[in-house]
This record gives sequence, structure tokens and C-alpha cells, in this order.
Amino acid sequence: MPTCARSIGPLVRPPKGRPAAAALALSLWSWTAATPAEAGPVFAGVELRQVKPPPVLFEGVRSIEVSPIAGPSGAVVREELLATLADPNREVGSGTLSDKAGALVELGAGIGAQMLASKVPGIGGKLAKGAAEAAGGAVADKVRAEKIVLNDGLRIDVLQVKTSGAEAKLKITLSSASKDRSYTEKVPLKDDKGNEVKDSNGATVMTERSCTERTTQLDLAWTLEGSGGKGGDKKAGPLSGALPSRANKDTRCGEEREKLASAESLISASAPGLGGALAREIAPSWVSLRVPMRRSPLTRAPMEQVAAGQLEVARCMLTRIAELESSVTGPDPEVWVNLGAALEAQGQLRPAIEAYQGALQRKSGFKPASEGVSRVEQRITEVASMERAYGLRYTVTPSPACPAVPEGSPALAKKGADLLNPSGEKLGRDVEKGELVFVRTGDGKLTEISTLDGAVGMVPAKVLP
Repeated sequence: MPTCARSIGPLVRPPKGRPAAAALALSLWSWTAATPAEAGPVFAGVELRQVKPPPVLFEGVRSIEVSPIAGPSGAVVREELLATLADPNREVGSGTLSDKAGALVELGAGIGAQMLASKVPGIGGKLAKGAAEAAGGAVADKVRAEKIVLNDGLRIDVLQVKTSGAEAKLKITLSSASKDRSYTEKVPLKDDKGNEVKDSNGATVMTERSCTERTTQLDLAWTLEGSGGKGGDKKAGPLSGALPSRANKDTRCGEEREKLASAESLISASAPGLGGALAREIAPSWVSLRVPMRRSPLTRAPMEQVAAGQLEVARCMLTRIAELESSVTGPDPEVWVNLGAALEAQGQLRPAIEAYQGALQRKSGFKPASEGVSRVEQRITEVASMERAYGLRYTVTPSPACPAVPEGSPALAKKGADLLNPSGEKLGRDVEKGELVFVRTGDGKLTEISTLDGAVGMVPAKVLP
């Protein structure tokens, strides 16, 4: 069974127009990756895909037969069901924020959140404004929508479809109904040229025409019968369920009434998608979600590593910042929320809860932290249900040890400033007010520092405490 294999990747800083000759020293936080990093930023956060349990768990069932389906479009529904069960990428849900508005928010970072919000009523001004603000603050160069795909032992191919000899049999019934309603409606009377006819007072003359409305309904019900488990010792059924009814309608008036769609055609048009919906009702599927992160001066460097796809590097940076809280940084719930998000995205569920709870200890009622706790607790419940039902095992490879912090005395910058080389030239990297830096040597005017991401340069002495 596969496990969540992860390696620390090299530290990467997005280019910001620095001169080619002014390379920053990144040695302390540089590692060699065994495999390319999979993580990527989604606004202020990380997007990942998880295997989610279906609404109905077939406990103890490893194989099923799917009986032929009688009723309208039964063959079509059965074929779609089998194809969806065999699809290794089937996904449930309508997608994440980045799926809907990635390109839009990338534009928003440039034109301004307020302007974007006013121009995009279709997506929702509040959504677009918030996403654009997050993008502008957390991902300065580009908004991407890459997903982490956890390979943690949970799978979606848990139901083997057999033609015979399966542990359980899935029986599906399609039923339909149709109803016609006749009525009349008043419409303007028109002449042979299509112009509305007016009376002597100039008012439009109205006439009546006959209309027919035809509505249909298609219902799918299913039953699982048989015994599951090794040797047939575990009862697998009967279980039963149904999908929401699918309705269709056609209305025709006047001479168009003879073109009214047949009940059979309306019912058949409702069938596509039923097989896929049933597959996601009874078998696990992927789901995409966004694990939000927070931007603050202390989390600047880790967030840039998230933007570069180096989630393990970011986790180590956040861990080191948290370790310096009592002596240097002071309490900062943003650090603990981001640490929780990094751990959650790596599948480290219990440590993620501890980090989110750490944020709540530093700021009672902090919504991002309380939402994180709820989200991970729900995930733990989901994992347990799939382990129980399918005999799976959730495993995460332990993360490697984090490197030591950069050389120098830790301190928080009092002011923002450009990072300079010894000649006073800008290196294309600035230091934010409140950012964690490591003080090395100085001459009273300029002081050499290193940043958390390993950049080394000079800043005016007044920038430091």
C-alpha cells in the first residue's frame, strides 16, 4: 500500500528583478529534493486533493456485480456507472476557489481588489475582493492552482466490479412518470407582417392561444444484496438508497404544440449523469479543497516558499519561528495557523490540530484556527470510516529533521529596508518591518544580517533593535 512519500525540496525565492550578479546566499536552507515538489499556492493557502468517503459506505464489501438495469436509458446509466467506478480521477464537488476564479484573481492583484469587486458581479464582489486581497498579499508574482495530491494509503478503487462471483450484487431500478397540463394565455394579436394590432384607442389587441406543458420525472433507486467480508462472514446488505428525482419539462403554444417533445425524449435527456452520481454516492472520490494560510511579517519567508512549491521548507521555517516565540517574536497566532495549514496539507492530522490549538491559545476565538480544528477533526473521522469500511490504512511518512536556524542573533526588524551588498547596491530583496532576521556583524552604519530563508546582506543599523 502506498504511503505519503515526501522529501524536503530546495529553497526557492520567486525572482523580483534582482541583478544577475547580485545572487543571494541560500546555502543554509538549501536541500536536494529526491522528487519534484507537488505543492503550490492558491491565493493565501495551499490546495490539495483528498480521498473522501461516499455518503453510503459498503462496509466489508470488496467486489460487486452490477445487474442489468431495466427502465428508460438503463443501459446508458449502467455504462456510465461502470465507467465512473473505473475512473481513477473521479472527483466530487464543484471545485475550489482557484478553479472558479484563478485567472480572475491573478488579474485582480494588478488592478486592485476594489475595482475587481465592482467589475465582477457574476462571481460575487465579496469573493473576488477577498481573493484578490489575499493574492496581492501572499503571492506577489503569480497566482497558481497546483494541487497537492496525498498518497497516504486511502484509495478510491476499493470496489472491484465483477461479472460474477462478487461479494454483493447491486440492483438498480429506474422509474419514470409524465404529466401534461393544458392552459391558455393571452398574447398580443399580430397581423400577417408580424406587427401588433391596435384598436381605435391605440391599445394592443389581445388574443388567447392554447399551450401544453409536459413534465417528466426520472427516479433511480438501488439495493445492495449479498454478504461481504472474507468467507462471506460479514453481512453486506441489504442496503438501499435513491438519488434525487430528475425532472424535465417542455412547453409549446399555438402552432408549436405539435412540436412538443415526447415524454420518452424528455426522460432520456434526464438520464446522463445518473450513473456518475450513483458511483460517487457509493464509492470514494477525490475532492479538492483549499487549506487557508495567513500573511504577516513573520510568515513572509515561509509563504514565499509555499508560493514556490516548497511546503516542507515552509513547515520547517514556521517550526523554527514558533520555537523563537518566547525569546524573540512574542505570541503570533498567524505563525501557528500557517504551521497547522502546512501540517494539514502534508496529511499530519494530529500535529495540525495541535498547531491550530496553539493559535487559539494565543488568540481566543481566532476563526482561522477554530475552522482548522473543525476541518481536521472531520478529516480524522472520515479517515477512520474508510479504514473501517475498506480495510485501508492511513499512513504518513515522518518528515525529515529541520535544519538549524541561520547564523546570528535573532531579532525583529524595526523598519522596512532594502537588503544591500557591501557596496550599498540593492540585492533585489527587502526586509519588512517586523520580519525575523539574524544579526551577524556591523560597523555602526550598516549591519550584516541573514534572513530566515538564508539571504545574506547589509541593512542600515537603524533598521535593527
